[in-house]
Amino acid sequence: MKSLRCPLCRSREQNEIFTWESMPVFCNVLYKTREEALGAERACVRLVCCGRCGFIHNAAFEPERIRYGPHYGNPLSASAHFRQYATRVAEELIRKYGIYGREIVEVGCGDGYFLKLLCGLGRNQGIGFDPGYNPRGAGS
Repeated sequence: MKSLRCPLCRSREQNEIFTWESMPVFCNVLYKTREEALGAERACVRLVCCGRCGFIHNAAFEPERIRYGPHYGNPLSASAHFRQYATRVAEELIRKYGIYGREIVEVGCGDGYFLKLLCGLGRNQGIGFDPGYNPRGAGS
């Protein structure tokens, strides 16, 4: 097991709860051919739960294997169901926490859709960071 300590509380008390030996490194990549998809880079997923704080993480995670770029896509905003859900969540967050006229930073903003919702609904300004962001994508 790669991770011997919990990344949050540093406890060594970890219990393995699920292992998948060969999982695609990226689940949001569209390949041009079936053969390319079948040849996708794979890695082990080993979920462990910290016995002290309850945090669940992939103990086999290898961050150096994650290379975001134009090949990666996770635009959920194409779904009407997702758009309705995201709007409800944004409205609730804005109302509950009084997020009006603020500056918002979203790390891992994807295509920027949710950040744009928060900005538009609350008259906020936002800055998003995402290594896979495409300025010509769906959330632009």
